[in-house]
Amino acid sequence: MKKEVYVLLPETKCWYGVKVGKNTKLTFENEFVKQKIEDLVLYSDTIEENEEFKSEVYLKVNLREGDILLLEEEKRGYFLPRDIPIGTIDEAFNELDFLRKQIDKIKE
Repeated sequence: MKKEVYVLLPETKCWYGVKVGKNTKLTFENEFVKQKIEDLVLYSDTIEENEEFKSEVYLKVNLREGDILLLEEEKRGYFLPRDIPIGTIDEAFNELDFLRKQIDKIKE
C-alpha cells in the first residue's frame, strides 16, 4: 500500500469584494438589505419577513483600514469575513504552489 499526502481541497466559491480605506464610500441595496459604508463603518439594515415572523436588524460594524468586505449580491450584501483566510486568486495560486513544493520535498 502506497502512502499519499492528502490536503483539504480549497474552497472554489468566490465573491467580488473591496479593501476598505478611510475614504471608502459605497452603498448597496437589494430586497433584503440596505447598506452604506463610510468613515470606516458599515451600516446595514436588514429586514426579513414571512408569514411566521418579521426580523429587523440594524447593524453597525467598525472597520479597519485594509479590511476586506465581500459582496453577496443575492441576499446579505457586503459582509466582513471573520475566521476565514481571504486573498486574491494570485495569492491562492502562490499558496498552492508553496504547498506543492512542500509535498514534493516529502516525496523525495
